[in-house]
Amino acid sequence: MSNRQEGSQPHPSAAPSASLQRTIGLKGLVFALIGSTIGSGWLFAGLYAAQIAGPAALLAWGIGGLVVFLFSLAYMELGIAFPISGGMVKYSQFSHGSLVGFLAGLSGWLCYVMVAPLEVLAILQYASNYLPWLARDQGSAADLTPAGYAVAIALLLLLTVVNLTAIRWVIRIHNRIVDWKLIIPIATLVLLFSVDFHPENFTAHGGFFAMGPASMLTAIMAGGILYSTYGFRVVVDLAGEARNPGRDIPRAIALGLGAVVLFYALLQTAFLGALRPEDLADGWAQLSFPGMTGPYAALLTAGGLAWMAAILYADAIISPAGTGLIFATSTSRLAMAMSETRYFPAVFAPLNRKGIPARAIGLNFAVGLVLFAPLPDWQAVVSFGAAATVLSFGFAQITLASMRRVGLPLTSRFRVRGVGGLAWGNFVVINALLFAVGWESNRMLLLVLLACFALFGIHRWRTRWPVSRLDLRSAPWLTTYLLWVFLSSWLGPFGGGQGWLKAGAGFLLQAVVSTLLFLWALRCSHSREEMEREIERAGPVREVGT
Repeated sequence: MSNRQEGSQPHPSAAPSASLQRTIGLKGLVFALIGSTIGSGWLFAGLYAAQIAGPAALLAWGIGGLVVFLFSLAYMELGIAFPISGGMVKYSQFSHGSLVGFLAGLSGWLCYVMVAPLEVLAILQYASNYLPWLARDQGSAADLTPAGYAVAIALLLLLTVVNLTAIRWVIRIHNRIVDWKLIIPIATLVLLFSVDFHPENFTAHGGFFAMGPASMLTAIMAGGILYSTYGFRVVVDLAGEARNPGRDIPRAIALGLGAVVLFYALLQTAFLGALRPEDLADGWAQLSFPGMTGPYAALLTAGGLAWMAAILYADAIISPAGTGLIFATSTSRLAMAMSETRYFPAVFAPLNRKGIPARAIGLNFAVGLVLFAPLPDWQAVVSFGAAATVLSFGFAQITLASMRRVGLPLTSRFRVRGVGGLAWGNFVVINALLFAVGWESNRMLLLVLLACFALFGIHRWRTRWPVSRLDLRSAPWLTTYLLWVFLSSWLGPFGGGQGWLKAGAGFLLQAVVSTLLFLWALRCSHSREEMEREIERAGPVREVGT
């Protein structure tokens, strides 16, 4: 039976009706990365990271930035070899078939589709300080009122309408917003350093590792550190619209991610030092600012800088709006790619006459509306998003290592050295992070994945899409991998786990089991000839000249 008979071919309607326009240069890509990472993260992550890890949150930013950069190397090479918008959905399809490709694309899409609603909620949470009719005060969080939900829907609709114009206008508008998004956080940083700074905060109340070394990994996931740094994937998502992807993608990720990590590390330092002794009277885990939903605004007000706190409340509208705007753009490209690979119905694949995936944008808007209801608070949402994100990161490592293993020619413009060892190490770290985020976040992810797999099964049955030989080969590995991720999390000590598997033994087991799963995954991949046929069927995805 040929691969075409097995159902691995794309939708008949998968080919877009128009071509995405290559209009984005290096500056646009760097601004897209910076703008996508400086949104609600800078407004909240300093507080939650400090609650989880204490002063070691500062080190967690450095570790988080390093591992995210190492994760990004696989995306750089794949993105340059296949400069297609929404490419992360298709990479695993090329190497491991539809089941693995669906999970890789779905987990990436999930962590994107929740960003715009989350940024809207961040806007309203800050705005409830001066517009109390938007939300009911719940301490450091806020529940939206019916009027607040109406405003949230209106703001999400506004982001959708802007994205229905053209990509060049989205980037142009966003570039203007980034100017403001940089000025206000930097000003806040300088002012916090200039007021009453308390260096003893870094050693008092239990010492630098007051919450234990393992808390840094939890802070990376549940404290908003990963959420505030994974914007590098926006650059990869826009590869199909970059003027020179081979040159600009690595530069944009290196420059943008380096600047973002440095900024957040300085901001965390300023936050930790600006805390007053009374703020830490009950310890790091109980750190809060009653009556103020914005931690930096509370610190500025306490330091006699209420005028700057007022400006920060204005930035709490602009910064999240910019992040929501750029992620709404990237998410639409992922939804389009999910449709082109048959994971979503074909109706969401075509571009309109302006070269915009309008139907995919509409789908993300509809899903965003659904997400407004169950989101309990900012930290719970970013923890869930972080779990979905690192799960998708793992598939990119396996895909690149598999392609290199079979000798598939990729690109001469950017080549990761020692990719086998790097991909294996990244996969081990990814599963350690999934273990550290805790059971509550992974339980939510498990429920969503089960529901989506059920819908995918119905979709395959209705479209008479048969299970291929490669799907049968990959299914046992994929099932075992997911069982291990969620079972070890349930047994572990983090985030509502049973605590039967202690942290030290848990991380050691993650290293051993992840190694075995990684080697198994490489053996489940396509051969070189099969990969080349999959890539050929997908259409013109190769960069010219590679």
